[in-house]
Amino acid sequence: LRLLYTPELRQHDVGILLIPHWVDFTHIIPPHADDYRTEAFCNQECFDAFMDEAGEPIHVFADLLHSHLLGRKMKTTFIRDGVETVLAQDDNYDFNLQYIRMLNEEVTIQKGDTLMTECTYNSEHMNQNVYVSHLMIAASDGLKALLR
Repeated sequence: LRLLYTPELRQHDVGILLIPHWVDFTHIIPPHADDYRTEAFCNQECFDAFMDEAGEPIHVFADLLHSHLLGRKMKTTFIRDGVETVLAQDDNYDFNLQYIRMLNEEVTIQKGDTLMTECTYNSEHMNQNVYVSHLMIAASDGLKALLR
């Protein structure tokens, strides 16, 4: 455990930036797929507007990969000048073992960068499409049962 302390109150100690797949009726995981991949982007136009408001670059020191029970692999990357750099990756994702992953080195995300989260699902045991929607998320126990 590493605990940092300062007697000076900072304007923004830590914030959270989410790069989720938009969860609605278009997020469909087909049945019998052993390697179905989805990608979510915080593209340059969207991110630049956020950066203009923030007025400074973002310093990333950790990543929390999150998916539900069909999730098998996850990866967060950023793209700068056409080069993709991995921030965090788990090729053996386990819903029951979710934790914050500290980066080896702090990464600075700048205006003009694109952020991406990739999730790979396994639905080999499902016999029909899995529809992920806001209504299912509101009933998280039902969602967990659905995505087993």
